[in-house]
Amino acid sequence: MNFTKGLMLTCGVTGAALAAVSMTGLTYGFKPAGSVDEGGRMTPQIVTLAPIPLKLGSSGDVVQVSLSLTVSSALERDVVCARMNVLQPAAARLIGEKIRASGPAGTAIPSNLDRTLRAAIADIVGDKQIERVSVTVTPAGATPPGASCI
Repeated sequence: MNFTKGLMLTCGVTGAALAAVSMTGLTYGFKPAGSVDEGGRMTPQIVTLAPIPLKLGSSGDVVQVSLSLTVSSALERDVVCARMNVLQPAAARLIGEKIRASGPAGTAIPSNLDRTLRAAIADIVGDKQIERVSVTVTPAGATPPGASCI
């Protein structure tokens, strides 16, 4: 009779533990990055390129320009990271061209740089992968965000 009571007690405790874990998961709605949400869309991922040093104007001020690419899922993030060896130099070249063409001695960063970069990056990695491009300018002496693809 002791074996039966022990087995029933063990099953009861196991069931209670599973119920507690289930209720916790349902209550807090935990979803790992890259999971599908209620609308069938994937959770967006951010890919950050390595900072690009740029010299602004004739004064010699060097700023760091960082690009953050918003992609729709972990799969697209992997595609973008795989193309990083082509993407990084192309982005640096395009940013340099746009700043030189922006005004006298290339002293300003154009306001539509994010849209221009999105179109150029979409040509490299595919139009469906990139949802948004964010440009972050870090002044000299400050620490720019690091690259997310290693």
